[in-house]
Amino acid sequence: TEGHRSDTLGLLWRLHVTYQLPSLLDPRELMEEIDFLNSTRSVEDRRLSDKYRAMLGRDDTVYAASELTDLLLRWCQAVTSRFGQRVKNFTTSMGDGKAFLYIIHHYLPGVVPLDSICLTTKDLHVYDDEHYSSDEELCDGNWMQTFDMINTPSKIREAREGEKKNFKVLAEAIKDVGGIPSILRSLDMLNTIPDERSVISFCAYLCSRLL
Repeated sequence: TEGHRSDTLGLLWRLHVTYQLPSLLDPRELMEEIDFLNSTRSVEDRRLSDKYRAMLGRDDTVYAASELTDLLLRWCQAVTSRFGQRVKNFTTSMGDGKAFLYIIHHYLPGVVPLDSICLTTKDLHVYDDEHYSSDEELCDGNWMQTFDMINTPSKIREAREGEKKNFKVLAEAIKDVGGIPSILRSLDMLNTIPDERSVISFCAYLCSRLL
């Protein structure tokens, strides 16, 4: 791979998936946790439409193509869906920090109280009938907050500030959880497409600490 940076990075990532991730994640434990999360969903949670469930599937990507990364994404989905947070991938779905905070809150509510998680620009979207036939289909439980309103500049500024606050809360939470390296920076997550490999690595460390 001499002289080919992308090939070198690809090789390093494959080594990471082959050796590092298995040291952090136990597939059987992860599968058991996913089954438990899905089996304990409330009756209200189960009212999600088939179309919404289909939208939770993983986007095809270059790197998230192993048993462990697929299980890791399914775990993220199983936790965050309890709060109405849609996670489709390890990039754009994670960009505002809310998914990480919901995951930590689920296992350690004292570390990340629910009211410390701020709304973001994703919450300002107006969902049209092309994707959802009713507000009930949009909501998973009572936590999905949507705004059928004009996105004024002040609302957008407030939502962007919310994203910054989320990553500040996340940084403090990670200190409390411990054992998770500083892989993610808010500058690398906000207003851009997050690096998938970094997010996967972060989620793997987070999962290993919480389970």
